[in-house]
Amino acid sequence: MITALTVFLIILGLFFVCLGMLFVNYNLSPMKIIVDKQYVYKNNKLGFQVMLPGVVLIVLSCIIFINNR
Repeated sequence: MITALTVFLIILGLFFVCLGMLFVNYNLSPMKIIVDKQYVYKNNKLGFQVMLPGVVLIVLSCIIFINNR
């Protein structure tokens, strides 16, 4: 059950990181396939505000996985 939770948190974290990358650097984001460039404006502050929870989720899931091996 812990493994499933960590995998879910990693996937959710990656989603937020990719979503934030749309605003920081559109060309590097894997979500550019889904979202057109006309709907995204370059805003570094918004991009980092979206990416930060994703990074926290990824780090938290790694800590949970390492402590419960």
